[in-house]
Amino acid sequence: MNIEKELKKDGLLLKKIPKKNQTMDICKIAVKQNPLALQFVSKKCLDIKFCMSAVKKDCHAFRYVPDQYITKEMCELAVEGDSQLLNNVPEEFRTLEICMNAIKKDINVLPYVPKEFWTLEICMNAIKEDLNALQYIPKEIRYKLFDNNIEISLMKQL
Repeated sequence: MNIEKELKKDGLLLKKIPKKNQTMDICKIAVKQNPLALQFVSKKCLDIKFCMSAVKKDCHAFRYVPDQYITKEMCELAVEGDSQLLNNVPEEFRTLEICMNAIKKDINVLPYVPKEFWTLEICMNAIKEDLNALQYIPKEIRYKLFDNNIEISLMKQL
């Protein structure tokens, strides 16, 4: 059996190759065919560039990137492709920009947004996108919304 030929058909077959027998070439073939094969790649074959190429091809490969290879750019790419991946972004990379982009695509990521970013503006934008966002907004901010009569202007816009 030709391993490389089989991996070109199904990259996930990499999981059947013991890590000690994996080479950089074999891993590249597998991940090129299916970026999700990144989860089976031996640590000796991983680096930032390799992980970034997998995430560029399929944002869901981000889930399998070891912490030491995660970059801000990689986080942005992942969340751009699937806002739910914000949950997998390490805290130090959850910037206001990344969070705002994720919220615009999917209001259900609000629980993954660091509390320091919960401003009236973000909450108003979230509510404008979907009234169901109110369930995620902390009480103290909801009170501010009502205290400032912001809910009235929001209701007029809806």
